[in-house]
Amino acid sequence: MAPPTARLFRERERETPCDSVQFVEIETTTIDDFVEENGLERVDFIKADIEGYERHMLKGAAKTLKRFAPKLALCTYHLLDDPEVMERFIKEANPVYNVVQKRKKLFASVPERKSEST
Repeated sequence: MAPPTARLFRERERETPCDSVQFVEIETTTIDDFVEENGLERVDFIKADIEGYERHMLKGAAKTLKRFAPKLALCTYHLLDDPEVMERFIKEANPVYNVVQKRKKLFASVPERKSEST
Protein backbone atom coordinates (compact mmCIF):
# COMPACT_ATOMS: atom_id res chain seq x y z
CA MET A 1 0.00 0.00 0.00
CA ALA A 2 1.38 3.42 -0.92
CA PRO A 3 1.83 5.69 2.10
CA PRO A 4 -0.52 8.66 2.39
CA THR A 5 0.81 12.17 2.01
CA ALA A 6 0.55 14.61 4.89
CA ARG A 7 0.69 18.35 4.55
CA LEU A 8 2.56 20.10 7.35
CA PHE A 9 3.51 23.65 8.01
CA ARG A 10 6.10 25.40 10.12
CA GLU A 11 6.56 28.98 11.11
CA ARG A 12 9.83 30.56 9.94
CA GLU A 13 9.48 34.05 11.37
CA ARG A 14 7.16 35.10 14.17
CA GLU A 15 7.14 38.82 13.26
CA THR A 16 4.98 38.42 10.15
CA PRO A 17 2.90 35.26 10.57
CA CYS A 18 1.04 35.70 7.27
CA ASP A 19 4.30 35.69 5.33
CA SER A 20 6.00 33.08 7.47
CA VAL A 21 4.07 29.87 6.81
CA GLN A 22 5.69 27.31 4.59
CA PHE A 23 3.82 24.19 3.53
CA VAL A 24 5.78 21.01 3.09
CA GLU A 25 4.39 17.75 1.74
CA ILE A 26 5.83 14.62 3.27
CA GLU A 27 5.09 10.96 2.81
CA THR A 28 3.83 9.16 5.87
CA THR A 29 3.10 5.56 6.68
CA THR A 30 1.30 3.70 9.43
CA ILE A 31 3.07 1.73 12.11
CA ASP A 32 1.31 -1.41 10.85
CA ASP A 33 2.59 -0.87 7.30
CA PHE A 34 6.09 -0.06 8.54
CA VAL A 35 6.19 -3.23 10.66
CA GLU A 36 5.00 -5.36 7.74
CA GLU A 37 7.18 -3.75 5.06
CA ASN A 38 10.30 -4.10 7.22
CA GLY A 39 9.53 -7.60 8.49
CA LEU A 40 9.82 -6.61 12.14
CA GLU A 41 9.58 -9.60 14.43
CA ARG A 42 8.86 -7.55 17.55
CA VAL A 43 7.83 -4.10 18.68
CA ASP A 44 8.44 -3.45 22.39
CA PHE A 45 7.68 0.23 22.98
CA ILE A 46 5.93 3.14 21.28
CA LYS A 47 6.38 6.69 22.60
CA ALA A 48 4.58 9.55 20.90
CA ASP A 49 4.08 13.28 21.38
CA ILE A 50 2.94 14.18 17.88
CA GLU A 51 0.83 17.28 18.39
CA GLY A 52 -2.66 15.81 18.37
CA TYR A 53 -2.03 13.05 15.86
CA GLU A 54 -1.56 10.34 18.49
CA ARG A 55 -5.08 9.03 17.85
CA HIS A 56 -4.32 8.68 14.13
CA MET A 57 -1.08 6.89 14.95
CA LEU A 58 -3.03 4.44 17.14
CA LYS A 59 -5.52 3.73 14.35
CA GLY A 60 -2.61 2.86 12.09
CA ALA A 61 -1.04 0.65 14.75
CA ALA A 62 -4.03 -1.58 15.61
CA LYS A 63 -2.49 -4.78 14.20
CA THR A 64 0.80 -4.05 15.95
CA LEU A 65 -0.95 -3.44 19.29
CA LYS A 66 -2.82 -6.71 18.91
CA ARG A 67 0.14 -8.81 17.73
CA PHE A 68 3.07 -7.41 19.77
CA ALA A 69 1.37 -5.53 22.65
CA PRO A 70 4.17 -2.95 22.95
CA LYS A 71 4.29 -0.72 26.01
CA LEU A 72 2.91 2.74 25.22
CA ALA A 73 3.72 6.25 26.47
CA LEU A 74 1.55 8.87 24.76
CA CYS A 75 0.74 12.54 25.35
CA THR A 76 -2.94 13.28 25.87
CA TYR A 77 -3.10 17.07 26.20
CA HIS A 78 -3.49 18.20 22.60
CA LEU A 79 -7.23 17.58 22.16
CA LEU A 80 -9.81 17.65 24.96
CA ASP A 81 -11.07 14.12 24.30
CA ASP A 82 -7.61 12.57 23.78
CA PRO A 83 -7.63 10.54 27.02
CA GLU A 84 -10.96 8.83 26.26
CA VAL A 85 -10.48 8.42 22.52
CA MET A 86 -6.95 7.05 22.81
CA GLU A 87 -7.84 4.60 25.57
CA ARG A 88 -10.78 3.35 23.49
CA PHE A 89 -8.57 2.81 20.41
CA ILE A 90 -6.02 0.90 22.48
CA LYS A 91 -8.64 -1.35 24.11
CA GLU A 92 -10.34 -1.99 20.76
CA ALA A 93 -7.02 -3.14 19.30
CA ASN A 94 -6.09 -5.27 22.30
CA PRO A 95 -8.52 -5.54 25.25
CA VAL A 96 -5.80 -6.99 27.51
CA TYR A 97 -4.04 -3.61 27.84
CA ASN A 98 -3.96 -1.91 31.24
CA VAL A 99 -4.19 1.85 30.74
CA VAL A 100 -3.05 4.42 33.30
CA GLN A 101 -3.47 8.15 32.79
CA LYS A 102 -1.27 10.60 34.70
CA ARG A 103 -0.42 14.26 34.21
CA LYS A 104 -1.73 14.50 30.65
CA LYS A 105 0.05 11.31 29.62
CA LEU A 106 -1.21 7.83 28.92
CA PHE A 107 0.77 4.72 29.77
CA ALA A 108 -0.39 1.30 28.66
CA SER A 109 0.96 -2.20 28.93
CA VAL A 110 -0.16 -5.79 28.84
CA PRO A 111 0.47 -7.80 32.02
CA GLU A 112 3.39 -10.17 31.84
CA ARG A 113 2.38 -13.78 31.32
CA LYS A 114 3.48 -16.09 34.09
CA SER A 115 5.42 -19.04 32.84
CA GLU A 116 3.88 -22.47 33.36
CA SER A 117 6.94 -23.66 35.29
CA THR A 118 6.31 -21.25 38.20
